[in-house]
Amino acid sequence: MKFLPSLCLCVLSLLSWVSVAEDDTATALLQERFPHIAIEQVRPSALEGVMEIIYGGDQVAYVSADGRYLLNGALLDLSTQTNLTEATQIEMRAQLGPRWLGHFAKLGEENFLAFAGDTDGALAGRKITVFTDVTCPWCNRLHNQIGELQQAGVTINYILFARAGLGSDVHRQHISIWCSENPQDMLTHAKAGGSVTPASCENPVDEHMGLVQTVGVNGTPTIILDTGERVDGFRSAVDLISMLEVREPATPELP
Repeated sequence: MKFLPSLCLCVLSLLSWVSVAEDDTATALLQERFPHIAIEQVRPSALEGVMEIIYGGDQVAYVSADGRYLLNGALLDLSTQTNLTEATQIEMRAQLGPRWLGHFAKLGEENFLAFAGDTDGALAGRKITVFTDVTCPWCNRLHNQIGELQQAGVTINYILFARAGLGSDVHRQHISIWCSENPQDMLTHAKAGGSVTPASCENPVDEHMGLVQTVGVNGTPTIILDTGERVDGFRSAVDLISMLEVREPATPELP
């Protein structure tokens, strides 16, 4: 979990908030001492005497009310066979989705590496945003299926996320792909294992990397539907189309 080491230190040092009479007070105390951790909420969990901490957008951890014990993992309700941690993440992502879409809208359509959907497709005008890395096998598997998405009318907006970080070979490849004569063809070529011809130009690739932090992406592919729903990892084109068919696009919340 992202920020977990810092969160552990945070929890272990906060032995003063035993009663946690006011969740807002606990949140303010946590945020004051560790401003680099984006704590969303501190609230009672379903487990008596344990608080639920939501941080970094949609990350969840649990801490005992005396601040001594930290639980890193899923909290399950065995009577209902419910993953309560996952339920919290779904709840938070429903709130965060429109904000993510707002950040994408702010970046602007011209700053995505886009594969346009067919205008006569049943889902014409619909979009998905995909954080991708040319060295990611599951990203490449998804890319092999985007023809199905395009035929259905779905536009695929790629965000180039070099998992190796800024300045890495992959990051430089992403810049070269963007700056090539035909970025779509070069991306497809690179995903098929082809070499990338070095090129440079003004590009939004560093802004793409900034969105990785904004959305809290830790792996690729990460897919954000225009409904605001988030899919971590590979999902087939058929599944993505089905998800778009049952929900309307969300209204972006501009930052």
